[in-house]
Amino acid sequence: MEIITSTRVRMLAAACAITTLAACRTTVNEVATAADEAVFGYSTRNTLIIGALGAAAFYVIDPLAPNWEVSRHQVNDTRYSIDLRMKRFHTGGEGEAEPLFSRHAAEMAAELGAGEYRLLSYTEGIDSNVAVPQRWARGVIELLPAPPRHTAKR
Repeated sequence: MEIITSTRVRMLAAACAITTLAACRTTVNEVATAADEAVFGYSTRNTLIIGALGAAAFYVIDPLAPNWEVSRHQVNDTRYSIDLRMKRFHTGGEGEAEPLFSRHAAEMAAELGAGEYRLLSYTEGIDSNVAVPQRWARGVIELLPAPPRHTAKR
């Protein structure tokens, strides 16, 4: 049996458990329900609705997931394309595209043994073809060979 370790699944399970526990409050008869409404201002039904809405919002927003999805594609021998897509529902990170792009370009150059990279093109935009707009950034880099190392002659 495989153990599920996804943070999103664990958080959703925790939210469902909290909602279920909220529904299991002692409401043996109408007096207890009326007392709850009088003291707390809400009923068990309202607690369930609020818990379900909170769990659904947490699942959709998923604040623990990365804000950007990054994909890399090789264009030719020395050129690479880096595409970034932001989550549709996010809690910040609008200004992260350019630094994130630069970081991934530098990592790619280091991984592939290049000396450095040259930025050939970079574009940012918002895709509004769907109900909720989504930020994107796209660029092409060219990996430059590492400079030859000079050794001192004796």
